[in-house]
This record gives sequence, C-alpha cells and structure tokens, in this order.
Amino acid sequence: MLAYKNAKVSSKTGEELQTKTDRSMTKTTVKTLLFATLATLLFFVNSSFADGRAGMSTLGYYKDPYSDEERSRRLYEEGLKHKAKAENRAERADTAKNTKEANRLRKKAMKEYQKAVEKQTKAIKLDQENYKAFSELGYALEKKGEARKAIGAYNFSLRINPRYYLAWRYRGEALIKLGLIKDAKESYMVLFKNDQDLAAQLMSSFDEWLAQSEASGHQEKEEFIEWLARRKSLAKIASGLTNRSKNSP
Repeated sequence: MLAYKNAKVSSKTGEELQTKTDRSMTKTTVKTLLFATLATLLFFVNSSFADGRAGMSTLGYYKDPYSDEERSRRLYEEGLKHKAKAENRAERADTAKNTKEANRLRKKAMKEYQKAVEKQTKAIKLDQENYKAFSELGYALEKKGEARKAIGAYNFSLRINPRYYLAWRYRGEALIKLGLIKDAKESYMVLFKNDQDLAAQLMSSFDEWLAQSEASGHQEKEEFIEWLARRKSLAKIASGLTNRSKNSP
C-alpha cells in the first residue's frame, strides 16, 4: 500500500511538473512571437521612413512632404511667386504717373527679386539637381544687375539639363547685355533648332539691346545686324514650313 501511495504521489507530482512545464513553454512561445512581431513592425516602420525620405512610401503613391527634393520644389515655387510680384511692380513702374511713384515701385520690385534669390538659393542647397531653381536664380540675379553671376547659374542649370530651353533664352539675354555677342548667338542657335518660340523671344531681346546700347566696336555691331537679318529671314521660312505642315492633311 505504501509503495502504491508513493507511486501515486510520484505520478501526481509528475503531472503537476508537466503542466508547469507546458505553461512555461507556452509563455516562452508567446514572448517569442511577440518579439518577432515587434521586430517585423520595427523593420517595416524603418523601411517606410527610408522610402519616405526618398520621396515615396512603400505603397508608391505618397510623396513625403519633408524630403529634401520636395522642400526644394516648394522653395522654388515660393521663389516664382516673388518673381511674379517683382515683374508686376516693374511693369507698374513703367507706366507710373510720376518719377517718385516709379522709383518706389522699382525699389519694391528689387526687394521681391532679392527674396526670389534667397528662395532659389535655399532650393538648390536642398537639391543640387533642381535645374529650374538654378535657372530662376539666374533670372533674379540678372534683374538685380548681376549678369555675370546669372550666367553662372544658367550654366549650372544647363549642365544638369541641356534641354531646358528657357534657361538658354535667359542665358542669351544675359550674355547680350554684357556685349558677349558670339556666346549670345550660340544660345539663339540652340533655341532656333529646338524651340522657335523662345528663339523669337531672344531675337526680340537682341533687337532691344541694339536699340539701347552700343556694341564693343562698329564693325562687330554691323556684322551682328547682318547676322540678325539673315536669321530673321530663315526664321520666317522655318515658321512658314511649320505652319504648312500643320495645315496639310
């Protein structure tokens, strides 16, 4: 009987030990699963954050508003707003009733161009591939009378994207203001081959420069006038051919 009782107690104790062991293993398994789940979530969050910094989430449709590229784009657009305000004030200055009012508006225009310079400078610091910001920085600098710095900004813009033809037009205008006829003509030829509307606008700037200033030498000026006459004639022919092709069935 004693042996039986001892065996029974021993058996009962074994069952209790097995139950405790099972419970311990269950807790360990639950903890392991929780840690594994937590690690997976942390990996997903970190991956999403990294993708967000690149501009897009893992789902591929959300643009991170805090990425350097996005902030650069926003600063570029803010700069354009200052540019628009500056041009508006400059236009109003040209039609002002008196000199005092004209000077007041021109000063305001210069302040807006300076703000545009600041915005575009910040934009390119955040994203050095923002060729539009480089171009607009050049435009604002040129309007402030800093044509040489402007040309440098245009060159950076075109180094990033040689097909950004608006920068070619701006560059040509800055070059002709400095009397750099040969380089200005180069800008025009690029536009003539690729964007004839911008080429025509640059040609108008050439005409304005000739009307308002003297070239570095009489012979150079005469040669430039002859070149302009030939280019205008060719531009008319090219325009006629383009219109004919558009109207043809």
